Parts: sequence; structure tokens; C-alpha cells
Amino acid sequence: MTSDLHRRQVRGDGAVAAVAPRRATIPLAYARHVGSGPTIVLVHGNSSDRTLWNRVCEQLPRADMLAVDLRGHGRSPWADPPAYATEDYAADLAQTLQRLEVHEPVLVGHSNGALACCYLAAHLAPRPRALVLVDIEPRVPDSQVAYFRQRAGAVARPATLQRLVDGMCSVDPEVPPALMKQFVQGLVRPADGGVCLPLDPHTYAAWQPADLRPHLGRVSMPVTLVRGACSQVLSVEGAEAWCAGLPEARLVTVEGAGHFLPLSHAAALASLIAQAAAG
Repeated sequence: MTSDLHRRQVRGDGAVAAVAPRRATIPLAYARHVGSGPTIVLVHGNSSDRTLWNRVCEQLPRADMLAVDLRGHGRSPWADPPAYATEDYAADLAQTLQRLEVHEPVLVGHSNGALACCYLAAHLAPRPRALVLVDIEPRVPDSQVAYFRQRAGAVARPATLQRLVDGMCSVDPEVPPALMKQFVQGLVRPADGGVCLPLDPHTYAAWQPADLRPHLGRVSMPVTLVRGACSQVLSVEGAEAWCAGLPEARLVTVEGAGHFLPLSHAAALASLIAQAAAG
């Protein structure tokens, strides 16, 4: 798979190195809070936008924070033609950080955002000083990809707020319903008598998560892996696969948490991010 994803070039020392191919990028919408310390870059996953991190940001009022909307999500442009592979998300993120002159950030990714952060760390610039990867398998199971693709048509159809809340709660029953409703209420947009998620339906239909296992050997910075003990998304075996490829990584299992840790366990997650930023 590595040969399909990368060109090869000869370094100055004569060794052959893999480099990521140039991809068409999209400028990302973002929110910035200027503070002290290294820039903490927050990257959401599918079905979300940068507001996923609001509760975490409240826990880190003095930190330098940058939260982005991935392509096809929130206020960022949609990809035309559709292009929603891990490599696309990572290329956008790298371009945005370079444009904003962010150097040696702490990259924090949730779910699909964690895949993009890890791919950037392995192949692109700027090189992060640390990674915090939250609740996703290094190789997303086919069943999870099929779950999203089967629901692509529903993204474009207006729904009731409660229906969307119930759907998100089914993914993570550990999030109190009132808290999930507050998040979804701030996320959705009005649409034909109902509401809809601010997503390109192709973020589901054309999602192509990379198998990161062959790439983990290129990740040389400190990594904190975070798993919700009750997660339906990251299994124990998946966490072990991360650790097999990143033997120096720190695995933290958060008791009582499911998939949406930035909502349900914002304080615990903020503490782990602060530790990563402090080195």
C-alpha cells in the first residue's frame, strides 16, 4: 500500500525516502485563540466541526489554540470533485498550518481527525512536537466505513433535531443526552422545515480512511493514544495495533467514556493535551 500512496525520492545521503504526493488542497475555516506555549491544533472527526472542541478549549484558557473545520465540514469548502481520503484531509491541514506559520504544533485529532493528524506527522510539514490521537482504529474496519456510506443519502435530507441527537447518542450512549443535544443544536443548519448537519454527503459516501499501520514507523514524536473504555469505535485490539506500531506511545484508557470524549470527558482530555504540550 505504501507504494500506491507515495512517490520515492533519493535523499542527499543516497538513501531512498518516501514522500507524500502533492494533492489539491482546500483552505480550511478555523478559529484561533492566541495564548502561550506551543500551538495546540484541534481536528474533529466525521459528522462534526470545530465546535466539538469548545468544552476542551474552556479547560485550557491560557493555551494557544487553533481549531479547524475539515474539508466538507462546517464552514470549510466542499471538495469538487469529491475527495475525502486521509491524505486529502492531511494535506489541507498541513497547508493551513504552513499558511498560518504554525511551527512544531501539538496535533490533537478525534476519530477521523486523528487519522489526518497521524498521516501529517508521518509524511508532511510542519513536523508536530507531539500527537494526541483520540479513539479511532489505525485501520478503520470495513464495517465502520460501510456504516457511513450507507447513511450518505440521509445527510442531505432535512431531519428533526431530536432524530440527529438520537443518532449521535447511539454512537456514544455515555454522553448525557442534554449535552449531546446542546452540541448538535450548535452544529446543525436550518433546512426545509428541519435541520441538517453542515456536511458534504460525500464525506460519508467517498470516505477513504488510510490504513495507517504501514506508516507508523515514520512517526517519531511523542504520542498519547486515548481510548474511551466504553468506545464502540476503538476496540482493545485496535489500541493494541496502535501500540504495536508506536511502541513508545502512551495509551490512556478513560473509564466511563465512549467515543465522544471531547464532549463527555473534556476536563480529562484537556489534562492529557496539556501534558503533551508541556513535553
